[in-house]
Amino acid sequence: MPTLEQSVSDHYGLGNLVEVMLANLRNGGVDVEQLTREDLVPFEEFHGGGRGATRQLAEIANIDPND
Repeated sequence: MPTLEQSVSDHYGLGNLVEVMLANLRNGGVDVEQLTREDLVPFEEFHGGGRGATRQLAEIANIDPND
């Protein structure tokens, strides 16, 4: 079983990360010319706790949705 450090490195360590992300989005039927936050969740929420943890941290840090 890979360590957390190895999983993060494997996920973000690609030299062509943007191209890989856009290809995956296109393959999933997403219009990459009209991306939304929701389209990027699978890439952005790659951490323990996922979106719920992100929301909790934003509340704790008093980050407004417009920030």
